[in-house]
Amino acid sequence: MSLRYWMCGAALLVPVAANAQPTLDSLWPNANKLGLEYEFVNASPIPLEPSFTTPATLWFDGTVQTFGGTAQVLHGTHYVPVKARPGAASDPLLAALWRARPDLRSAIQARTGRSLEEVPINWWPLLLHTGYFMKSPTNIQMWQPDWSHPTWTYLTDDLRLGATFTHQLVPELADNVFLHGTVEVIDATVETLAGTYEPAVRMGYVIDFGWGEVVDVNNPGEVVGRVRGETRGHVHFVPGVGPVEMLENFVPYLEIDCTPNTCPQEWIDLLGATFTRTLSLASVVSVEAFTWSEVKSLYR
Repeated sequence: MSLRYWMCGAALLVPVAANAQPTLDSLWPNANKLGLEYEFVNASPIPLEPSFTTPATLWFDGTVQTFGGTAQVLHGTHYVPVKARPGAASDPLLAALWRARPDLRSAIQARTGRSLEEVPINWWPLLLHTGYFMKSPTNIQMWQPDWSHPTWTYLTDDLRLGATFTHQLVPELADNVFLHGTVEVIDATVETLAGTYEPAVRMGYVIDFGWGEVVDVNNPGEVVGRVRGETRGHVHFVPGVGPVEMLENFVPYLEIDCTPNTCPQEWIDLLGATFTRTLSLASVVSVEAFTWSEVKSLYR
């Protein structure tokens, strides 16, 4: 399926006074068919998974009913090499959980009806991801199909320097997976492929995937050890433009503990290995509408 669009570039950029206090509504414009084109870089620390650089696009097109009300559909696409590791087609959070929490894989498969190892991934970045976008006076959040609560928070209306929020993720699957957000800078200058933007709000994010026990596949009652993963990074939001730059570092094996046994060599080899993903804005575009059947196909 090809992406169809017309370039609009600077015509959609809105200048903001350097001393203006950013507002929640201005930090991510969400007009229908508005799109943001990026350069996406995936840097892998291991040879079995590819490193690559490719164009990527996020765009709004259409609405859908969620348990929380009407949301916009935020689509995303980028090229992925054939040898790329598979993952969740419509939920990057579940893809990350599948990797960082082996103990949750059976629960994820039971909920989705499929093994995520059998599903080709459409969108990799977690800190800017696809799904059902909902902006309210108090926050900007994401929903996903068949979840009865918001599955992600990008921003809240507390944009004071140092303001924080905490969002418990996937409570149906685990009680120790949390997203922590912090307003790190409110007047940042950020360089992108599209140019220099200021002032920008830098939101810092930490996803703590929690400790999970891993059992021996040949002896399900025997615990091999425990692992804990983390994603840490930031997104720069520019008033009147939206998210212009992202950095995320995914560490599936941030900590391991096999006391009193010795951890598997695979765990030891991957301890601290960091998968780095970046997005840099290249242009603002107006995207031609998909048919509804094409829209639905992105979430199957």
